[in-house]
Amino acid sequence: HAIETQLAQTMLGQARASVMMTDAYKFSMAEVGFPLRQETFYLSFRKGGWMLQPFDLPRFIEALRPAAPTQGERDFLIQNGYTLTPDMALALSGPLEIQALPAGTWFGPGEPIVSITGPSFLVSWLEPILCWLQFPIQVATAALLNQSRTVSVTCEDERTVAQLAIEAAGPDL
Repeated sequence: HAIETQLAQTMLGQARASVMMTDAYKFSMAEVGFPLRQETFYLSFRKGGWMLQPFDLPRFIEALRPAAPTQGERDFLIQNGYTLTPDMALALSGPLEIQALPAGTWFGPGEPIVSITGPSFLVSWLEPILCWLQFPIQVATAALLNQSRTVSVTCEDERTVAQLAIEAAGPDL
């Protein structure tokens, strides 16, 4: 597996994301809105100084794409007052236009590192998960700058994320 696929699976805690990995707000908004409407999300970090973007972000984002909902997930939504409309289901497999800084690019605070345009339901579903990238990007930057030879982690998954970030930053670290 590519580093990006391993990173996505580790951060998700499973091989494929579930559409249920969000809050009810996403479903409420999609039900009353237009889940297939084109939406664009820009990811940037407001704080932290200059950082290295070490990943193939389009590959990472595609690895985050949720699997088709199971019947059990659909039943759970219905039991809790939500539905997965045909347009919402179609949005989950819809096309994405991803513009990203290439791996190895340095960026400053507030500079977008990726923009994603696609069906509203899918893009808004991806948005909070993509914010998870700040940790591995900070680890990769610190490792590359020799600012920290030791990364404090709280669990095995966090250790794996840190190791993958350091590996992506450069094989000689």
